[in-house]
Amino acid sequence: MATFTSKVVRQLNLLIYILKSSGSVSFFQIKENMDDYANENEETSRKLFERDKKDLRAMGIPLAYDKSEDAYSIERSRFYIQKMILSEEEKCLLRVMINLLLNTREFPIFQNELLSSVQKLAASGYYAIENAKSCPSYMLTSQVKKHGHEFDSTLYRISIAIFDTQRLLFEYPSITDDKITSRHVDPLGMMFRDGTPYLIGYCHLRRSIRIFNIFKIENLKIVRISSEEISFTVPKDFKIEKYSNREIWEFENEPSYTAVIRFSSEIAWLIENQYSNKIPIEKQKNGDILFKPVVSNTEGITSFVLSFGDKAVAEEPLKLRIYIKNEICNILYEYDRLL
Repeated sequence: MATFTSKVVRQLNLLIYILKSSGSVSFFQIKENMDDYANENEETSRKLFERDKKDLRAMGIPLAYDKSEDAYSIERSRFYIQKMILSEEEKCLLRVMINLLLNTREFPIFQNELLSSVQKLAASGYYAIENAKSCPSYMLTSQVKKHGHEFDSTLYRISIAIFDTQRLLFEYPSITDDKITSRHVDPLGMMFRDGTPYLIGYCHLRRSIRIFNIFKIENLKIVRISSEEISFTVPKDFKIEKYSNREIWEFENEPSYTAVIRFSSEIAWLIENQYSNKIPIEKQKNGDILFKPVVSNTEGITSFVLSFGDKAVAEEPLKLRIYIKNEICNILYEYDRLL
């Protein structure tokens, strides 16, 4: 296991080193600057590098070789992970294999990592199966129950409610004034976006399907009448992909508006690569771009902008700039408090 782990770490370090380099890098530069290769003689390190290079390319990483310079580079605009799309059969097989691993005593080392991956897969909709009868869907439920102590209590109860189609009651704040309201919700699915889990469900107060930040849910209960749980029927036309494919700032909870976000030239290529076919982008003379999404969730666009640090700045509208500034002030306050 140590050999496997060190190989993965070495290849990851190689990938990071090449990506961080301003231009192409030769094998001798790699050997000189990376301990994984520097500690070996030239012949051994060359063989090691050739194997790592082959593995990286096999994983789909566009590692290019410039023969004239005898150097390597990675075209950043081509370096991204495509969305994973699984067929019904693949989803079923994934469930079965994960459950086999979780119940195998000889697989103790990565169990926590596997459980975390299961949680994210379930939350993002990769476990959603069109025809439940075609696959032992009870298996994920049984694993959640078996390993429930590994999950946050709220996530655990929501997961059970989704699988058992049980109506939920909880308190939730309004995005505009933080007023707390009680919500009766039929939970339809969960998704995991940018470090935050979200519940997708039919809200009986708003009489429509809404998306809830699970971190903000309080006093969660399963609705009961005369000790009997209230069940519901999932709408036939419900597709979790319709909601999981939305951007975080498109989670409707306020009137929509158009924002203008300036991205620096350093990461402009990344934003263009991911969004140019669906969101207006204006190129600037200095290499920056103006990104103009339609926003219906200020909290979501704030999280998105802040994730890029000083490489992204909200220019319009004023209310968004004020909201982001207040969030930054709150973060600074928490850090100042600890100093």
